[in-house]
Amino acid sequence: MNTGCSLKRGIACEGGVFLFLIICCTTVSCFCPFRCLCNEDTLTVWCDGAALDVVPITLNPVLQELHLNGNKIKSVTASFTVYQNLRFLDMSQNLLSTLGKNNFLEQKDLRILHLNHNKITSLKANAFNGLSALKVLRLDGNAISEIDDEAFEPLYSLENLDLSRNSISTLSSSTFSGLINLKELFLRDNRLTRVPTESFENVKSLRSLDLGMNYIYVVHKNSFHHLYHLQVLSLDGCGIHIIENGAFLGLENIVSLFLQDNELKLVPTEVLLDIPFLQELHVGKNKISRLGPNDFRGLRALRTISVNGEDTLEVIENGTFSDNQQLERLIISHNKILTHVEKDTFRGLDNLRILSLRGNQFTTFHEDMLPWDKLDVFDVRENPLICNCTLLWLWNLLKRENFTTYGEDVTRVRCKNPPVVSDQLLVDIGPEDLDCENRALKQILAITITGAGVVLAAVIMLGFWHRYRYAAKQKSKLGQSKRTLYQYGQNSENFSPILSQIVQQPFKNPAIAEL
Repeated sequence: MNTGCSLKRGIACEGGVFLFLIICCTTVSCFCPFRCLCNEDTLTVWCDGAALDVVPITLNPVLQELHLNGNKIKSVTASFTVYQNLRFLDMSQNLLSTLGKNNFLEQKDLRILHLNHNKITSLKANAFNGLSALKVLRLDGNAISEIDDEAFEPLYSLENLDLSRNSISTLSSSTFSGLINLKELFLRDNRLTRVPTESFENVKSLRSLDLGMNYIYVVHKNSFHHLYHLQVLSLDGCGIHIIENGAFLGLENIVSLFLQDNELKLVPTEVLLDIPFLQELHVGKNKISRLGPNDFRGLRALRTISVNGEDTLEVIENGTFSDNQQLERLIISHNKILTHVEKDTFRGLDNLRILSLRGNQFTTFHEDMLPWDKLDVFDVRENPLICNCTLLWLWNLLKRENFTTYGEDVTRVRCKNPPVVSDQLLVDIGPEDLDCENRALKQILAITITGAGVVLAAVIMLGFWHRYRYAAKQKSKLGQSKRTLYQYGQNSENFSPILSQIVQQPFKNPAIAEL
């Protein structure tokens, strides 16, 4: 490492500027600007935050990597003619308002160009002439509202184009002309009001498309039918109300779909069936109030489902995930009013390894909802848990030595109630604090009292039954006496002894001992 650079490698330079540099560099070291760091071995110069207002032109002409991030450079005109061997150039966070034309004409080896977070308002035709080897172009965080047709035409090797956080409202059918090898396109956080379907005809090799944070309220039929190689599609934060049937026709290779933070009231199940190999689905932050058995039906390839940040979700019903036996990762977190997941909601999810129920309104969890000990990650933090003996199983689970944290300490589960353990970590309290002993005694006492009550009730009922039988027998005897009396009729001589016997015979209640 040193602060100068020499042409030890005997590279010939052409032109007046190059000749001047050769003369300078053979007598003294090439100039390395103040606050810059120059490494001749790696042919790299770092001038990040060096307060430069122009691109330095006295660096080693065979420079391969130049970092100019965070300076005050306003123009690139004729700045890079000197550096024909550049492979990496970072001019992010400067004051560029335009790129002009043909200012990168000599950078035929440049692979990565960062122009993000400047003040560029438009991209003119021929702005990228010469960049035939460029793979990555970052233009995010500018103020671009206008892109000339075929502005990207020279970039036939480009694989990654980032136009996020600009002011783009329309794209023509020729905007992406020439980008035959483009794999990733980021149009996030612009002003698009519809999916620019026609523009995608020139980027059929796309694997990833990000349209999030635009104003696309309706996704129309056949919006993406050119993109049959697409694997990742982001439509989050667009305010989507309607996804028409057939909107995802042609997207048979999609594996990840992001639909969170929209205005959907239902999971668009029927539309999703056009994506047979969908593995990852994000649908949180919509207006969904319930999840039931039909919401993910037919989506048998799903490995990940995320329902995160719903303000209206109240309950998840049994059978919601019954058709998703391949699920490995289920995120149901930070749903403000979600208090209830039915007991058999997770039944049959034998492949589930990561389950997050963090930040909901659960007060307890059923021990038999899942084989919890088979999970790699189980996160129930930030719920208002009632820490009593019903959570002894969770206390034991969190104490497990091999409990996975995946970068966070998921054992930090706090109690909300009862007040004696409020705001304490569940793992820090003892089994006695869960009131398991008193609970057991209370259960035994309750069983004993209940049993005694049942026995007493049986005895009383049996007593009443015997008394009823005894009274019935006495009544039968009295009836027989009356019939005898009737038979004697008016014969007073026969009647008097019998009547006297009946009157003198006392009625005897059965004693309890007789029962």
